[in-house]
Amino acid sequence: MVKFSNMPAERTWKRKLVMFVAYGAAVSFGVAVIIGLVFYTLFSQGLPEFSSVQEYKPKVVTRVYGIDNELVGEFSVERRILIPFDRIPKTFVQAFIASEDDGYFEHEGIDYFGLVRSVVKTMTAKGQQGGSTITMQVAKSFLDPEVRKGAKKKSFYAKARYKGSQIILAQRLESSLSKEDILYLYLNQIYLGHGAYGVQAAAENYFHKNVDELTLSEQALIAGLPQAPSTFSPFAHPERARERQRYVLRRMMEENFITKAQHEQALKEPFKVYPNEDVFRKTAPHFVETVRRHIADKYGEKALYEEGLEVYTTIDMEKQKAAERAVAMGLSDLDKRQGFRGPLLEIAQKDEKAFLEKYQPILEKLVTEKDELQDNTFYLGLVTEVSDQRAIVDIGVKIKAQIPISAMRWARKPNPVIAYEYQLQDSAKKVLKRGDVVFVKPTTKATIIAMKSNKEGPPKFTDDLPFVRLEQEPIAESALFSASPHTGYVHAMVGGYNYDASELNRTMQSCRQPGSSFKPVIYTAAFDHPKLNFSPATILQDSPIVFDDPDNKVRWKPENSHAEFKGDVTVRTAFQMSMNIPAVKTLEKVGMEMAIQYARKLGITTKINRDFGMALGASCVTMWDLSTVYGVYPAQGYKPRYQLIRRVVDREGRVLEDHSHLTDSALPVVSRLLAARDAIFNPREKVLDESTAYVMTRQMMNVVNGGTGFYASRLGKSAAGKTGTTNDQFDAWFMGFTRDMVTGVWVGHDKNERPLGANEFGGRAALPIWTDYMIAALKNVDQPPIPMPEGVVSVPINPETGDRADGTGRSVTEYFKKGTEPKPGQKKDDGNEEFYKADSGL
Repeated sequence: MVKFSNMPAERTWKRKLVMFVAYGAAVSFGVAVIIGLVFYTLFSQGLPEFSSVQEYKPKVVTRVYGIDNELVGEFSVERRILIPFDRIPKTFVQAFIASEDDGYFEHEGIDYFGLVRSVVKTMTAKGQQGGSTITMQVAKSFLDPEVRKGAKKKSFYAKARYKGSQIILAQRLESSLSKEDILYLYLNQIYLGHGAYGVQAAAENYFHKNVDELTLSEQALIAGLPQAPSTFSPFAHPERARERQRYVLRRMMEENFITKAQHEQALKEPFKVYPNEDVFRKTAPHFVETVRRHIADKYGEKALYEEGLEVYTTIDMEKQKAAERAVAMGLSDLDKRQGFRGPLLEIAQKDEKAFLEKYQPILEKLVTEKDELQDNTFYLGLVTEVSDQRAIVDIGVKIKAQIPISAMRWARKPNPVIAYEYQLQDSAKKVLKRGDVVFVKPTTKATIIAMKSNKEGPPKFTDDLPFVRLEQEPIAESALFSASPHTGYVHAMVGGYNYDASELNRTMQSCRQPGSSFKPVIYTAAFDHPKLNFSPATILQDSPIVFDDPDNKVRWKPENSHAEFKGDVTVRTAFQMSMNIPAVKTLEKVGMEMAIQYARKLGITTKINRDFGMALGASCVTMWDLSTVYGVYPAQGYKPRYQLIRRVVDREGRVLEDHSHLTDSALPVVSRLLAARDAIFNPREKVLDESTAYVMTRQMMNVVNGGTGFYASRLGKSAAGKTGTTNDQFDAWFMGFTRDMVTGVWVGHDKNERPLGANEFGGRAALPIWTDYMIAALKNVDQPPIPMPEGVVSVPINPETGDRADGTGRSVTEYFKKGTEPKPGQKKDDGNEEFYKADSGL
């Protein structure tokens, strides 16, 4: 029997050790795999999947455009403007690669040596560290904000989750997308400071350019920002930004992306960036805010701020600027008529130097590079010397200027009872004293000489000090609304003097008494009444009347604005001169209910009080509604449908809503066909016979040609309108139109705590604003008279008696609905008095 001896003990022990180690390694590996899978599962939760760049749907800015596609507003959480990769200059791409990841096209998304260094530092330091490739930076930008915060937390898990999620997503990007696609994501996604996400937004923010317009020097500055946008901000730290720019240019030369000559040329280029402009407040804030509310209400806040909608509006920025200028000038003139409210501050002589030094840094942003004052800019002036003829002011520490008496004659003490013409100042000493701090604006010597000074004529100028005029911020408010009665496009909207001071849009959100500007509603109802035979030749009695209201135990006695009564007057004269008593008697003849019905169908939506004060505009209206009423007349009886928005397009190019008019030259052919179809199947509502509309238009033309609205004749074009003033001059209006434009202006205070002042009627406070705006808005635009429709006849009449003119007395051409005109030889006392009179008999 053969015996096998046992294996040596040493070999057995070694074998067991190997098996133990192998087993342990297998278990450890298995555990590591399981742990890795667990962490991979945890860390990959919520990470985006990208199979193509078409799935890239970042938060994008919603942009609002005017009628000429000029940008007028933006809304966003992240100001990002997507731009195709092929529109980004090659050198711009290379600038980022050279400074951020020179091995970008060689690695597979992860720099392992840099990663190890980054992981160690992230786990041990306060916050994440560098070492990321471009792919890793893209991945980081797509991480959930809560995950990104983990890099700054003390928790090991939070730090591990942040870095692990970044690695996983970077690998996904590299496996699914091309290098060019990842660059596309990077250049559109990366944060570049001052609210700019992506290179297009940064180019607009810093240089007011598109990316394909940037110089090499500008490209290098932007490419240096991703590492630390705040640290290298060209606004906050220009020297650091310049140093970083030089680094980027040097790296581009080292990588042979640019030549030495290009490098040297870029370094020589002047370093100039522009502050980020708030387009919203700079252009038409009340208009754009109204558009914003519409979009938010209809599509939601997320769509507004994140979905990159393209909103094409009706606003014409040339007209908008003209409107803002007219409102500012009109309120400034009114404010001067109201009086000088005193200096802003009173500085003791010992404190003057300190005040000027404190103001100097602010002033440097408001003057030219040569320390010259800019036109139409408010400056603070410290009065240092006063004589009868002028005051000397210091503006900062470098500029001295003079305010001649002719530029401050308006500065009486406020007095709403006495008209300012009777209290003009004749000495600067009565207005200012040393130490007064006041607002001033630059003016010219020619302007000063043209101003009325005092009885001795203009002052003699003995030095070369620049001229400024005394100013103050207006306290009254104004609103202006302008639109086309045919297309419905709103061209201009000024909701108030200063949006930053008050966001209230007074064209839509304020309900104000319209005064006599409501009278066209009453007279229109009378002209259209089938039984009244009411015409411009109808005789009304302008005589005192009293209304008793037994229910409220009140008595109302309406008066004319000048407290005079003219006796028998024609409708033409009563309306042209804005007489109140004839308007009240017309309302009595028409009837309360019918007058309200006409107000409603013409466009008034606010509450109308059922009393005779309605005839004088005692019930409040919005400017939008009253502009709708006035739009009916040039539209020949059709009710305008005013629009702020032409169309809304989503980020995919789908049209979400379209209100474009078929005459809109910006419309593509398909959209124009759709607009034509809409005009056929959804026509405007005809609310008034065109002959009635024309006769009423002619009455309003009389107002402009020789009545309370005569100032509007400066327009030099066929125009019509009506003034309006409320009791004690709390509200002043002018509503008017030409063939193609309806414009309304209101002036007043938001709270009726103070009147506008003596003689501040609609024709003085509001009408100049209307006229100045219309002159600018219709420059080089022909506005022929509205054509006379069938059913209207023109005949000569005596404007005092209403009789048909026989060639012996005064004669004017008047327009009548056919059948209501005075007959030849017919007199008001021919036994047909009812034809002429519309007297209430009160």
